Amino acid sequence: MRLQYRITRMMLTSVAATAMMLAGCTVHPAGERQQLQAARRLGEAYKAPYAHRRQPPLPAAATPRELVAWGLRNNPAVEAAYWNWVQALDYVPQAGTQATAPMLNAGAAINSGSVSAAGTTLGLSNMAGADIQWPGKLDAQARAALARAGAAEEVFLQRRFAARRDILLAYNRWAWRVASDELLLQTHTLIKAMRAFAVADVQVGQMNTDELLKTQERLAQHRILMAQLAYACREDRYKLNEVLGRDVHAPMHRPAAIAVPRLGVLSIRTLVTLALKHNAALHGLNKQIAAARQDLLRAKMHYIPNFDVGAATSLDGLMQNVSGALVLPWIKYEAFNAAIAQARAEIAAASAELRSQQLDIGTRLAVDVQMIRSDRAQLRLFEHRVLPRLNEMLLLVRAQYQTGSGSAADQLNIQMSQLDTRQAMLDLQRQIADRVADLDAIVDGKVER
Repeated sequence: MRLQYRITRMMLTSVAATAMMLAGCTVHPAGERQQLQAARRLGEAYKAPYAHRRQPPLPAAATPRELVAWGLRNNPAVEAAYWNWVQALDYVPQAGTQATAPMLNAGAAINSGSVSAAGTTLGLSNMAGADIQWPGKLDAQARAALARAGAAEEVFLQRRFAARRDILLAYNRWAWRVASDELLLQTHTLIKAMRAFAVADVQVGQMNTDELLKTQERLAQHRILMAQLAYACREDRYKLNEVLGRDVHAPMHRPAAIAVPRLGVLSIRTLVTLALKHNAALHGLNKQIAAARQDLLRAKMHYIPNFDVGAATSLDGLMQNVSGALVLPWIKYEAFNAAIAQARAEIAAASAELRSQQLDIGTRLAVDVQMIRSDRAQLRLFEHRVLPRLNEMLLLVRAQYQTGSGSAADQLNIQMSQLDTRQAMLDLQRQIADRVADLDAIVDGKVER
């Protein structure tokens, strides 16, 4: 009798322990630890609240490289993407944990106002209202959550490269505006000289007043442009501070020059291969597809029954009770089939979006490369053909002027053409720098040398 009692107690203890383990089970999918380590490493800059972070100030005359490094630590959009990734990672153990938990219960039979040990029971079961799921279901849920966390990581990385591009575009725009302002000032000086010569020619009757009025009107237009450019430079500083994550009124030295990148041979095929290998947006869509496939697997598992277990004993140890229940899910087949169809539709939609992104990236790369090639060809033409030819013409006209056969107006016109050429070269340099920054954002920093 005593042996049977001990066996019964062992069975009861075993059932109770099994119920507790299943109810408190958490599945940790492969790769979760690596993502957590990556999040801790990349989130060093965001440990403290923004108002309490200690970091070296941005140099007043910061280089583009320094601006990018500083901006990636302080850009609020990048930081928001990081915390979205952390949130997604924090959901993984939640998805891999049973919805139920062990529950203790007790009951007492009151007989004639008294309670006895034989009539008092203690029980252990899973939480009422939440069944125990088979571990395979938790594994599928945790894997789907981890894949979505991986997609959130790719969004964060994509936002970093986008912020780098935005910082360089803002810097290039401001540098272009500053250089254009200097050229415009030189042009303004030339127009004033042309007006002086025009006044003198009118006074001696060598020019009619219409030409003088045109020169004066051109001078007035340049004054307006110079005023507009001064305000535009201030606006560019505001926008650069914004993408850096600084107060828009924070001081900053005017940039010295456009950050013209060093480039090798640009092959569209090679760039497309790099984009397919490194582009964060494409990686994110692949991980969304992986998550949807885990959702499909989990949806099919709805047909696997969940279960409940419980055990109870009287305080005197003479009475034990073990209970179990199996949930019959098949009556909900319409909802389960809809969940399966929904997961398949999500896979199809994400796959179509992936193809669309691949085509879009291929087109952007091809257009950027062709425009860079065209701009570089034009820039070489200006540098090696047009500008040297203008310099030769200016020397010739000056020599003629010294011999009395040339005019000052001819010299001024050639100088004006030189300034127009330099402005065109400046425009091309900015376009090249902007398109290279865009290429780098697409292939995740694999273009510049």
